[in-house]
Amino acid sequence: MDVIWIFVWISLLSCCSDPSHWAALFPSCGGLRQSPINIVSSKVHVNSALPPFDFIGHTNTLNITSVRLTGGALPGHYRASQFHFHWGGNGNPGSEHTIDGERFPMELHIVHIKEPYGTLAEAEHDLAGIALLGFLFEVMKRRSTTVIPNFRLSDVIPSSRELHNYYRYVGSITTPGCEQAVTWTLFHKTLAISSRQVRKPEFLKKRISKPWRTDG
Repeated sequence: MDVIWIFVWISLLSCCSDPSHWAALFPSCGGLRQSPINIVSSKVHVNSALPPFDFIGHTNTLNITSVRLTGGALPGHYRASQFHFHWGGNGNPGSEHTIDGERFPMELHIVHIKEPYGTLAEAEHDLAGIALLGFLFEVMKRRSTTVIPNFRLSDVIPSSRELHNYYRYVGSITTPGCEQAVTWTLFHKTLAISSRQVRKPEFLKKRISKPWRTDG
């Protein structure tokens, strides 16, 4: 029995490492709203009625679950659940989303669940249950590295006046089981990162207080 379970576990790892195989085990991963996507700027429809966001608690020393989000034409109040980064290996571009085919060095995701849901699993059953904010990073030359001893989301989130422009689409979680319950917001303004941080993203771990996680 142990051998069988080990074999199944290895098979799952092999399959799940390739997104093209996900739908075989997780049917939702073959849905019509699978994220991430490539945003084609020439096909974007401008909606001037989309309002800016209102962040609540993001200037406090980070306890991620104390951060709230409203605005942005979201249908209700959302509570932050977790945030994580995506980056490539050996300094290669590693963002999940692309714009006009361009992949960026790193991408930050801040995951929010709709209140009054208590867990991500509960929110996944609501088509508007998850609000996911995405920020793309660009390498800035001659940018010094800053130590952040008491991390706040406001240390990386631009000011509210810079968050009026964003891409909006309805999609999914980007990993199995790819639940189709996410309102995606990808901000137009990129965030700065040094070439050193791109080469050694674990450098960020030493400067951000828990709870958090990363996705390589």
